[in-house]
Amino acid sequence: MIKLKDIIVVLLFMVITYSCTDNLFNEEEGYLNTFQSFWDILNERYVFFKEKSVDWDAVYENYYTKFEKVTSDQEAKKLYQEIIDLFHDRHVRISINNDYGISYESELEVPEISFGMVYGFYYLTNLKEYDSLHLGQLPNKIAYLRVLNNFKGISGSSLPLSDYNYENGFVLDLRDCIGGYTTGLELLDIFIDATRIAYYEQYRNGINRQDFTRKFSVVLNGKGIISNSIPKVVLINDNTYSMGNFMASVLKDLTNSTFVGQKTGGGGGTINSVYLPNGWGLTYTFTKIYNLEGQTIEDGINPDVEVIRNNDFWENEHRETGIDPQLEKALEVLQRND
Repeated sequence: MIKLKDIIVVLLFMVITYSCTDNLFNEEEGYLNTFQSFWDILNERYVFFKEKSVDWDAVYENYYTKFEKVTSDQEAKKLYQEIIDLFHDRHVRISINNDYGISYESELEVPEISFGMVYGFYYLTNLKEYDSLHLGQLPNKIAYLRVLNNFKGISGSSLPLSDYNYENGFVLDLRDCIGGYTTGLELLDIFIDATRIAYYEQYRNGINRQDFTRKFSVVLNGKGIISNSIPKVVLINDNTYSMGNFMASVLKDLTNSTFVGQKTGGGGGTINSVYLPNGWGLTYTFTKIYNLEGQTIEDGINPDVEVIRNNDFWENEHRETGIDPQLEKALEVLQRND
């Protein structure tokens, strides 16, 4: 069993190690050699070939001859886009000039939530806006905490929770949270009442695609500031991804929260980035995360109460009024527990 801070140190060491060995920029490298490096790196390090049903050997056979004929960046980009789309994995991407130019093109059209309008419509007061989260007071003695995209680590116990009344409930909003740092899990210490195993993690440890370490348990040190007797609702949607998905899994296992919204978008592992020989960056998942039942969380977390977004409503009436059917359902759930 290892602690969260220990796993962070290990991951940092691995990222630095990969960076030192792979960040070899060479403008003269050809398209074929770059493809070979791209294929080799994923072949030896990527963890979800089986889950994504990707025949990686067939990819090599089909695309090697195509890259032999490539004569421009535009042609190469088109081929890499075809390959990356096979994964259905938003963590697998290629960056060009520090921009994620090639990534999985999800078919989902996800309307953005107008959170400012939502705050006004539902009378959110005492709003504190941090770099990584928003904290506010809803009517009827309900507190609201929203985790932002690119969430950075902040301990929940450092928040001024004594300034808020959550006697009748607490809403944690993970909607549209699509990424962040592993230290983001420290936010959850306020909901966990003791030192608990939070999840299991597994690494590739061989060149064969099914060579993995055993599963390591990782613990969180709970502060128990918000007791289990306080009803809690976690809001999730199909754009809750990566760290948002990770946090949802831990909360589902370790708290008595009710999940409202839609199945999360998934993303169940730690990512690493390296340079390809031509200077483009490659990002991929190199660990698997499992919940306490031993199931990978890559495919997403299901809600307890499903509230599907109607795109037409969210793009029109929601933007005009701030009405939020998913938040309304969360408040309804809390009223039932009152």
